[in-house]
Amino acid sequence: MLFTFVVLGRKELKRDCRLFGSKRIKNGVVSPGHGANGIVTKVTSPAADPEYRTAVTSQLASLVTNSRALLVAVDPAVSDLIDAAVRFTEGGKMLRPTFCHAGWLIAGGQSAAAPIAAAGAAFEWLQASALVHDDLMDGSDTRRGRPSVHREF
Repeated sequence: MLFTFVVLGRKELKRDCRLFGSKRIKNGVVSPGHGANGIVTKVTSPAADPEYRTAVTSQLASLVTNSRALLVAVDPAVSDLIDAAVRFTEGGKMLRPTFCHAGWLIAGGQSAAAPIAAAGAAFEWLQASALVHDDLMDGSDTRRGRPSVHREF
């Protein structure tokens, strides 16, 4: 799926909002070519780029590998919890990382750059953690057709 965005430069954002009066907007979109300096441009890029999704998945795997060594040294029983967390994050839609990537592209970042893949992985891990917490607080028995993480234990 392709997303089309209107990108505003930093200088443009500091200008008076009246620049975007009704004469500058047609059908809800800021007219192309606004400003002689080309600050506003139209960018079409695949925010849901498969290369980016692969990079996020790789970052998640790296996080798990690094965390496992640290946490299992504290208590080997934690390994089962880590395995459950990994299973829980697999197969998600990755909406938050995709939104993160879209914002990165809007700001002029390069697709699938390592820093944005790491940020996307952090959002995915945060979302998974929030879902586990939500299921626990609500007493939910299932999530995504499987037993909720807290039910496994």
